[in-house]
Order: sequence, then C-alpha cells, then structure tokens
Amino acid sequence: MPPEDLVELVCQQQSAATDLQEPLYYLIYMSRAHDVLDMDMLDAVLEQSHRRNRLVGITGCLLVQGCVFMQFLEGPREAVIETFERIRNDSRHDRIFVVDQGEQSERLFSEWFMQCRRLDTDIPFDSGIGNDPIQPRLSLLELGFDRRACYAFMAAHAGNAADENRSELP
Repeated sequence: MPPEDLVELVCQQQSAATDLQEPLYYLIYMSRAHDVLDMDMLDAVLEQSHRRNRLVGITGCLLVQGCVFMQFLEGPREAVIETFERIRNDSRHDRIFVVDQGEQSERLFSEWFMQCRRLDTDIPFDSGIGNDPIQPRLSLLELGFDRRACYAFMAAHAGNAADENRSELP
C-alpha cells in the first residue's frame, strides 16, 4: 500500500473514532478576499487546509465567487473553533462573519477534508427554465443573510458529491 493511502486510511479511522466520542460541530462563515485569488494561490491554500484538516478531523467545503468566500467546517468542536480562529486571523480577507453554527448528527462532507468549488458566476435559482437570461440570480453574498438557506445550499453540494466527477487534492 502506498504511504499516502496508508495516511489517508489512518486519518479516516481517526476521524470516525473522533465522531463516536463527541458530537459533531459545524460552522458556516463568509468573508471577502482583498483580491481575487488566482487558481495557483487558491490551490496552495487548499493544499495546506487539506493537510491540516486531515490531522484534526475536519471536513468541509469552500465556495468561492469572485472575492466572496462561504465555507462549511465540520468536526470536533474544539478543532472547528481553532480552525475558524486561524482563518479569521488570515490577513488575505476581511468582513468575516459566522452565518450559522451548532451541532449535527452526522457529517455532510465525510469524503472531503476540504473541497472547493469556484462559482465565478451568479447562482441561478432552480426554476426549471434553464439558461433563461431573465431568470433571477443569487449571489453567495445574498445567500449569506439566511442561515437556513446557507446550510441547505451547502448540504446540496455535499449530496451531489457522489454524482459528479470532481478532483480532490491528494
């Protein structure tokens, strides 16, 4: 077994054991980057997040739309809070606010130590119209004002994980 597969297996087992020992905690926050991150910068941030999250049992998803970030973190409460504090102190962004937080019964992003989706255009409402130019649009920033809608939107991304062909950082 290659060493990276062994590390992955051990991290998954530790994460599962942690989930049995304490309730899962989640936190959704939004922020604004000072500048739009190019793909190389975003990949570097994600690679570092992926390594850290594996060690402390955090999974989640980061959505990026222009300079706006929405992130869902889940795992042991202490690890989620410490990770959020580190994120909040990162000088690359500001206007950071918590949209929602609390306990949940199971992980939404069990397969993703940190998945990222870039939503460079506005999110169309699901009206069944397709790409109608008159169709109303929703931005992440607008979505952030309704905590239940944010949670549902993030959960929908988790539910689609098995259906889509995505690459996750090694």
